[in-house]
Amino acid sequence: MSTNRPESIIINNPEVSALLKNMQAIFYLKPFFDKPQSLQEAAKEVGISMSTYYYWIKKFLNLGLLTIAFEKPRAGSNIKYYSAPAKSIVVKIDNSSFSLKEFYDSYVSKYDIYNLIAETTYLSLLDSQKEYGVLLYSDRRKRFYSKLITLNEEEKKNTIENELLGFNAPATMATWREMSLNYADAKNFQKDLVSLLAQYEGKEILGQKKYLVQVALAPNK
Repeated sequence: MSTNRPESIIINNPEVSALLKNMQAIFYLKPFFDKPQSLQEAAKEVGISMSTYYYWIKKFLNLGLLTIAFEKPRAGSNIKYYSAPAKSIVVKIDNSSFSLKEFYDSYVSKYDIYNLIAETTYLSLLDSQKEYGVLLYSDRRKRFYSKLITLNEEEKKNTIENELLGFNAPATMATWREMSLNYADAKNFQKDLVSLLAQYEGKEILGQKKYLVQVALAPNK
């Protein structure tokens, strides 16, 4: 039984790109990045019925987002174990104005402020004339991530967050993190956020461009 996988693969398929605008589809891919899983194991982890999950698994297999890692013998039919085809997957997306905005909307809608983040960011991304993709991977702590990234000529990856740090890019960002912190660190983080807001409120100048800031921190039960 071999479960060796390449470090990364790049998929350039409009059907896959369209599918990944659905955040639910990305959530259903999550269990297979850490280790091979059977249908029953993955369905239990995600919390949906096996019949519903099997529909998604067939779709992922057909699109190259999953592979059959191995099979375990069983009376009647073998148990298939599914795995992501690589430790990380980059799915290229169409960088046309409509497609890129639609894609970015789907990623930041849960914390966008009056739709300004997506609007400002996608216009900046269009101006850069670069290729874009979605990076899917699981880190050493088994935390799963999906990030919008840019790709340069050598297919090197740069997150949109880092791309927007360029001097000519707009001062805008949107992020969502799940962090495992002890109580003391969480309280210090809270204090740092409050302090940082106060610091920049003190720099306000009448007549300058207005920026909207939205900050939230809460335990994830």
